[in-house]
Amino acid sequence: RDGHIIGLFVDRWIPPGMDARATVEAIHAQGGLAIAPHPYTSWLRWAGLVGVGDLIEEVPFDAVETRNSNFTEVFANRKAERRAGTKARVGNSDGHFLDAVQVVAIFNQHAVPIQENSGAGGGKIGRRR
Repeated sequence: RDGHIIGLFVDRWIPPGMDARATVEAIHAQGGLAIAPHPYTSWLRWAGLVGVGDLIEEVPFDAVETRNSNFTEVFANRKAERRAGTKARVGNSDGHFLDAVQVVAIFNQHAVPIQENSGAGGGKIGRRR
């Protein structure tokens, strides 16, 4: 209801239409990780691409997408990076545009799987080309 949320490592269906806090709580109840993708996207709302916005500061997300490779997300990425606080940061080579595929690389100084690195921060995200 509040925008897109990704749940990793969940086994049971989480119904759509819940608010962001309830969705994240349902993900965490299953031991999963909750990620806020493209929280500040604005160019593609007409196509259903909706982020949770400032809720990344209020809801206990494990990670925030601060680097989306779509050419439309440059300013949204910067805002997400500024507002992510101590949450882990993730990047995505989005598949909506051919030029956006495989251009994001994530450099994690802790070198541990994301499930073990939840909330650790300290990772760096960069462009591959």
